[in-house]
Amino acid sequence: MIPVEVIQTPWHFTTVPDALDHWQTIIAGLAALLAALIAVLVTVRVERGKARREVDALRKSLGVELRQQIPRALAVYISFVLRRSDEPITARTVERLSRMPAPIIYSANAGKIGLLGAEAMDVMIVYDLLETARNGAAQLMAFGTPDDIISAPVVLKTADAFLKACKYARGVLPRLRTGNASRDAKDEALIQRITERERADRAIRTATSVEAFEAIVACTLSSLGSVGYENATNERGERLIWLDHAVVARLRAMRGSGESYSDVILRLIETGWRVADA
Repeated sequence: MIPVEVIQTPWHFTTVPDALDHWQTIIAGLAALLAALIAVLVTVRVERGKARREVDALRKSLGVELRQQIPRALAVYISFVLRRSDEPITARTVERLSRMPAPIIYSANAGKIGLLGAEAMDVMIVYDLLETARNGAAQLMAFGTPDDIISAPVVLKTADAFLKACKYARGVLPRLRTGNASRDAKDEALIQRITERERADRAIRTATSVEAFEAIVACTLSSLGSVGYENATNERGERLIWLDHAVVARLRAMRGSGESYSDVILRLIETGWRVADA
C-alpha cells in the first residue's frame, strides 16, 4: 500500500441554509437570549405603567375624598362659630354639628401614601389635622351627660381645629386633581370660602345697638363689606357684629366712662368716622 496524505479543507458555507445549519446552536442561543431580554423589558414597562396607574388612581381617590372632607370640616367650623351667643351648646349639640364622613380611602391605603412622592407628607398632615379636630369634638361629647353645657371658649377652640385643617388643605387640593373637570373647577370657590373664614377668624364678635348697627350699615361701603354680622339679635335686641382685633382695641381706647361700644361707634360716626378707618 502506498500511504496517502489527506489535507483537510477548512469549512466554508456555499449557501445560506448551509450556514444556518452549521451555526444553528449559536443562533438559537442568541435568539433565546434576545427573547428573554425583550420579555424582561416588556414586563418592566408593564409594571411601571401599572404602578403609575395605581398612583394616579390613589391621587384621584384621595382628591375626591378630601373634597368631601374639607367642605364638611369648614361647615362644622362655621356651625360652631356662628351660633347665637345666647344659645347654650351641649354635648348633644356638638355631636350633631361635628358629624364628619369617615376617611375610608385614606385608611385603606395608608401604606401606599408614600407612593405620592412630594405630596405624601402634605396629604398625611391634612388627614392628621382632620383626625385631631374629630378627636377634639369627641372629647367634648364625652363631657358628662349629653345635656351638659360646654363653655364657649372650649367650643371655639375645637372649631379652630377644623379651620386649621381647611387652611392647610388649600395648598393640597390643587395638587390632587380628581380627573373630573366640573368637580376640580369648584376648588377656587372652596379655597376662597376658607380664606374668608380665616379673615373672619381674626375678628372679635361684639354686640351693638340697633342704632349703631344701622349707622355702620350706612357708612361702610353701602353695606357690611368690611364688617361681619349675624342675622339674629341677642336677648336685648342687639345685633352681633364681627370686628377686627385692631378696631376693637381702638374702640376700647376711645370709650369713655359708662359708654358702650355702641355709644362710641355712634359718637365717632357723627364726626365722619368709618369702621374701615380704625
